[in-house]
Amino acid sequence: MVALPNEKSYKMLYINIVKFCTEEEIVNIVPTVRVNENGYKFLTFVREIDGENKSENIYMSKATAEQFEVGQDFSKEELKKFSVCHTTNSDGQARTKLTVGASTWVAVKDLF
Repeated sequence: MVALPNEKSYKMLYINIVKFCTEEEIVNIVPTVRVNENGYKFLTFVREIDGENKSENIYMSKATAEQFEVGQDFSKEELKKFSVCHTTNSDGQARTKLTVGASTWVAVKDLF
């Protein structure tokens, strides 16, 4: 990647949701799209820690969120299409986002 002068470089790591859940020891996913008070859509992931369920909301990327409605439920097969992206925002803060694989990308050939 060629960095332009004064351009920050951002690293993005995409992990298939099945691999992510296995590595992170996720035991359940609430498969319903929910939204917080600021309008950000998310799914809830649950771990069992010391015998108790601990939940974590993982927010959808902007492009992914636009594809789904609040209250929409996902089947197992639909959930398998998601990826989890670890990235750093412009403020240098680590973020984890849900994306729907290649559907959030634009092919370079389509730009010309």
